[in-house]
Amino acid sequence: MEILYNSETTRVSVINKDTDHVYISFNGLTGESIGDEMAEVMEEFKSLAKNSTVFFVADKTMSWGNHLDWEAIVKVLRPYLKKKTITTVGLSMGGSNAILATQFFKVYKVIAFNPQYTIYPEFYPETEYLLWAEKIKSWRFKTIYSGFSKDTIYFLFWSSIHRPDTLFKGLFPTHADVFDFGHGCGHNIAGDLKANDKLARLFELCETNNVKIIDNFVKEYTQNILSHSQDTVPDKSCNNG
Repeated sequence: MEILYNSETTRVSVINKDTDHVYISFNGLTGESIGDEMAEVMEEFKSLAKNSTVFFVADKTMSWGNHLDWEAIVKVLRPYLKKKTITTVGLSMGGSNAILATQFFKVYKVIAFNPQYTIYPEFYPETEYLLWAEKIKSWRFKTIYSGFSKDTIYFLFWSSIHRPDTLFKGLFPTHADVFDFGHGCGHNIAGDLKANDKLARLFELCETNNVKIIDNFVKEYTQNILSHSQDTVPDKSCNNG
């Protein structure tokens, strides 16, 4: 992996395969801040580099894009993105930043897992994200509303285990395609899919842009996970403890 840019708030690196289709991957939460060792942060989406060029953008202060040096990111990536088809991808905070990126790049498609629509305290006063919100020094983006373009395809994937995810789901524009794993995945949908060797398959289906096929995959995966979990629950009636 080659580092293209690194500052206190922003890091950009690449695995370059010189492909016509490129991914820009944004990190999710990983502790209070990110150092220079980014491998574990980007692990979920590193597999994309098997067949495509992948740029990794790290929001090092966990700012939901507010501290990212977007202008530097654009300047660094511009030479690599000429005549390229761009897909942005991210989980949680990374999903939010993947959506925001459509303001700065001509993004063909966004693939986001459980993105937050906002963590701005006046708009979302719940306790789950207040710790992070308090560390954001200036709010360039109070919501990610400005990240939605009618010229971009949006594939948004949700789960229902984490309460805030269910609240955010209803705030997104209707032209975004929304897929619900229900209780088949935790908040880290990408990690769950990867653990079950299904993440690569989902990305393959997203490349087809066939909403029905993607939806069928999500429903089948969820049914299989839930039925398996029921099969493995111990029978308490036989428990003498």
